[in-house]
Amino acid sequence: MKKRLISLLIAPILLGCISTPAFASNTKATLYDMYSDNMLFQQNAISKISGTATNGSKIEIEIYNSKNEKLLTASAKTENNNFSVEFLAPKGSFESYSIVVKENGKIFKTLKNVLFGELWLASGQSNMHYPLAQASGGKEDAENHKKQSEYIRVMTMPIYDKSIDSRSYYDTLPYEEQSDVKGSSWITGESESIYGVSAVAFYFANKLSEDLNIPVGFINAPLGGTPIATWIPRDAIEDSEDFKNTLINHGQYISKNDWNSKSGNIYQDLTANYNIRIAPLKNFAVSGLVWYQGESDVMLNYSPEEYSLAFNLLQDSYSKLFNFENKKMPIVFTQLAPYSYDDDGFCLPQMNIAFADIQKQDPSSRALVASYDLTPTYIPEAGAIHPEPKRQIGERMAFVSQGLVYNKNNLSTFAYVKSVEIKNSNIFVTLDNVGDGLASDQEILKGFSICGNDGIYLNANAEIISKDTIKIWNENIRTPKSATYAYSATTNNARVYSTNNEKLLPISPFITDKSYCEKFWKENHWIDCDNDTVWHNATSLTAGYYDTWEANNCTITFSRENCYKDGNGINVNANASDFSINPLMKAELDGNNTNFYDIETDYSKYVELNFYIRNNGKKPVTLTGVNFYKNSKSYFTPVVLGTSSNDFIVPANNEWHKVTLDLSRVNLNGNEDGLLYANDKLSEIENIKLCFESEGPASNISIDNFSFATAESTENFNLNSNMMTTLTILQSILNTIVIIIRTIFN
Repeated sequence: MKKRLISLLIAPILLGCISTPAFASNTKATLYDMYSDNMLFQQNAISKISGTATNGSKIEIEIYNSKNEKLLTASAKTENNNFSVEFLAPKGSFESYSIVVKENGKIFKTLKNVLFGELWLASGQSNMHYPLAQASGGKEDAENHKKQSEYIRVMTMPIYDKSIDSRSYYDTLPYEEQSDVKGSSWITGESESIYGVSAVAFYFANKLSEDLNIPVGFINAPLGGTPIATWIPRDAIEDSEDFKNTLINHGQYISKNDWNSKSGNIYQDLTANYNIRIAPLKNFAVSGLVWYQGESDVMLNYSPEEYSLAFNLLQDSYSKLFNFENKKMPIVFTQLAPYSYDDDGFCLPQMNIAFADIQKQDPSSRALVASYDLTPTYIPEAGAIHPEPKRQIGERMAFVSQGLVYNKNNLSTFAYVKSVEIKNSNIFVTLDNVGDGLASDQEILKGFSICGNDGIYLNANAEIISKDTIKIWNENIRTPKSATYAYSATTNNARVYSTNNEKLLPISPFITDKSYCEKFWKENHWIDCDNDTVWHNATSLTAGYYDTWEANNCTITFSRENCYKDGNGINVNANASDFSINPLMKAELDGNNTNFYDIETDYSKYVELNFYIRNNGKKPVTLTGVNFYKNSKSYFTPVVLGTSSNDFIVPANNEWHKVTLDLSRVNLNGNEDGLLYANDKLSEIENIKLCFESEGPASNISIDNFSFATAESTENFNLNSNMMTTLTILQSILNTIVIIIRTIFN
């Protein structure tokens, strides 16, 4: 597991630039590396300038404006060879300042081009560490050597890993909290090194600077491949028996006696990054934390409760470190991007729901954004777990931070479920924090599912019926129990937003009743027949756009003219008498065809398959079977409901016909004279193929609106499987008795 974490979450972020560190002057007194030219201090806040000097010496600072006018002076005595000069930072502006630092009246350092504005801490793991040079838009800017705004200021940090950075500033991994971020320096947006810093944090700062009309800086502190435990201080861990036990259970806890500085792992060891990257920042005033992290903890099988516990410890510790007194440090964070974190894809939506719950625990100090509506394109060297769209995430973070911290808009996080009402076979979900109201850019809302008592989710219809309420239903589920939105391994086309003027913010994914999530719903992206391609994010080797459907001896197109009701439908043109189409369910992985992890392969829980078909030609076309393949040679073909045949004849009348297949009665390899099997044979399906025959050399048909039904969702299957089996046996016995009676009387 650890090898997988490091290979997936560290390598991509190493392509970015690492800025040259600023070394202190060779004098008795020196500033910590954290203070350098081009830095930015938080406006209107108590700030400190720190370093080392001879005991008893007087350290004095003088701040000058751009006209070389002295604005203020502050001083402090050196104790234990350390000093910290405290001063009240002036109001932020685009004016450049200089700070002169003296020891016993003698200048030993001058900080130039200093700004005062809004300062944020940016941390997390690889998706926060992901450099601007690899993000959508940032790549082009980097290639064109575009200079970004000089009013964006970034404190950069080295990686502290000798295998990656030969200038690592630690020979060992320190157990103690450090006083300085060795090798750090400050850069402006005009520096080429800007393309090596966090893309999310850069876009956050850039947008915030534009909207607030003030310089914005951030401390670039993330590191790829790091679980949350590496970012929490030792005292907080030791004081929390629950989290300490969590670390023990996950094999992460390291006691003081077991700490090995020489063989320590900065990517895995608890407190390691807090000690080096966070604790030294205690003298900085910051407005809050932008946080993108959690992928490692998903892979470590953290439960939502365990991650919530860790997140609370992190926020409480940082609030104390950065002197937020009686309130909590604001945290703006994001949900995770789709990836194959586990084999069944269940843990990603679970964790994203957990993130929403974490935000709701303290909405006054936490803001959350989503990214499920963004196409997770990536560059090969970064891997699929690191999608390129970082601008949108950073700008969404900037937007909600203005509601959370600056009171600039009426959205301080994404919209989340406020209440749920089940009425007349519908589920009504009312959301909180909708701003000016809910909206969508889709004609037909996607990404919704619904279930009844059996807990088996089916695709659902949805409609925004008021400013804050969505109606969700499926015609075949009369007693719905739970509904979900954007709750799958890879969400495609879920696009419902809360609004603020023209700004759209994706609403939270949700599940209305978590007691009905044991039968996890995987989207069958092919069933609505709307799109010719769809994104699958299975692994770094298979993630990308793929055809939704494949054609054999025919061609297929997608258009509104071929839809049954709304959206698009499939048009099939064939010049052969035998032809077939099938949804694409597999991709080549390591030389083998492997099912996408984010597409359904278990159809044993369904009892019907319904779809609509129209014959646009002049001669009948016969659907000879819908084959569910267990492997390349073995398949099961369901009969048409109410018949004993696999065939369905589509007359040439240019009208839509509904096809209903009985999945509880399937023939092995389409053999209608053989034994009938139940739908339990439809588990672990590799492929589904619709096969046709026509009387003429050319055929033209339209197909649309596939849907599955469960025993509970259809009148034809309103009994459970045990009762159905019993009735089948009784029917067989009755048939035998009838045959015997007829034989006797004949």
